[in-house]
Amino acid sequence: FGIGEIFRGVGKTLRPDREAAKAHRDREENQSLPVEPVFPPSGAAVCKRGAGRLILVLVTRPMPSMDMDSPPKQGYARASAAVVLWAMAMGVGAFVSRLLIDVTIPWDAKAQFHYFFRFVGLARARGEAPLWNPYHFSGFPSVADPQSFLFSPTFLVAAWVMPEASPMAFDALVIGHLVAGAAAAGLLMLRLGLCVPAACLAVAIVLFGGPAMGRLQHVGQIVSYAWLPVCLLLLRLALEKGRAYMGFAFGLAAALMALGRDQVAYLNCIVLAAAALAAFAAAPAPLAWARARAGALAAMV
Repeated sequence: FGIGEIFRGVGKTLRPDREAAKAHRDREENQSLPVEPVFPPSGAAVCKRGAGRLILVLVTRPMPSMDMDSPPKQGYARASAAVVLWAMAMGVGAFVSRLLIDVTIPWDAKAQFHYFFRFVGLARARGEAPLWNPYHFSGFPSVADPQSFLFSPTFLVAAWVMPEASPMAFDALVIGHLVAGAAAAGLLMLRLGLCVPAACLAVAIVLFGGPAMGRLQHVGQIVSYAWLPVCLLLLRLALEKGRAYMGFAFGLAAALMALGRDQVAYLNCIVLAAAALAAFAAAPAPLAWARARAGALAAMV
């Protein structure tokens, strides 16, 4: 609903309505008095109307809102599975499209990060500690560089499993982080009460939005970017349920994100702190709300 009008509007923009213009000329010739021109809606107007209706559907047909104390809505599990599958399908599509045209993530992703990744794996395979990289410049202290993957558990484990990873395998790992972050963003939208199409739109924005595409070659920043929706979702669950294990899961995810030690991770930490404070301030009785979640809040720390 709305998408059809968008395509019709594009068609009208590319191909003017000649029949309507001819009918207007005929009316002018057959009448002695001037006729006020009545033109059909332009292509841009039709596009705008269709986009407005599409956004209206996404915004005004949400799932019932779930506050911090309400259980998930019936059908939430199916909606969550649909959103996760959508994120995985989009991620697979993004990776396969690169395979088909034989294109890898360029620039720093290959000139720096891929070599760092392979050095960590090869050093581990030889039984060495990858604290000093003798192959980078005239020697480089990997342990002092947050971009060396020594403090990124997912890349560290992957480097040990496939120390001679190809460029495409490395790209799959980067896109996998984005898929996880996009899926978490979609699930967060469901927890906030939005409908499935809106959650799928959030998945697409995280996976293909400007921050991801503009900085895709800066792998460390992309990893920190992908951690943010995961942390926000776990924070929401921890504050909803008030369980210590959920608080611990959030604290662990936030710590792994902060280990990235880049500017994106720093900004993410500010966002998470602001989200927690906003939830505390919005509670009807903030102190009672905090006492009810003391276990989860303690586990976060």
